[in-house]
Amino acid sequence: MLPKGISIRPYYDRSDIVQASVATVTKALAEGALLVLIVLYLLLRSFRASLVVLLALPLSLLSTFIVMKIVGLSANLMSLGGLAISIGMIIDATIIQVENVQRRLSEDEQEVKTLVPY
Repeated sequence: MLPKGISIRPYYDRSDIVQASVATVTKALAEGALLVLIVLYLLLRSFRASLVVLLALPLSLLSTFIVMKIVGLSANLMSLGGLAISIGMIIDATIIQVENVQRRLSEDEQEVKTLVPY
């Protein structure tokens, strides 16, 4: 409640910076997803493995924002910057796990072929 004749005007509006940051994170997510899909398909020759890693990107973002909402954290520049860094770490761990599963499945197939020759 302000006295008559007094108004509050924003001196520094950061909404443009936050919108630009969200747009940058969204663009980086889309470009990263496409790059991960192409590289993993070329290296692992498995569309299914590429899709698993690709699904880790939006699911990790969704779970992060859900937890932030529950805890009461806002999506400010610091949290968006940390999220951008952590996306790389999440994808790295996902790629390692998918590659390990792919390798173990191929080892099992080779073991079955040696036990039961056709």
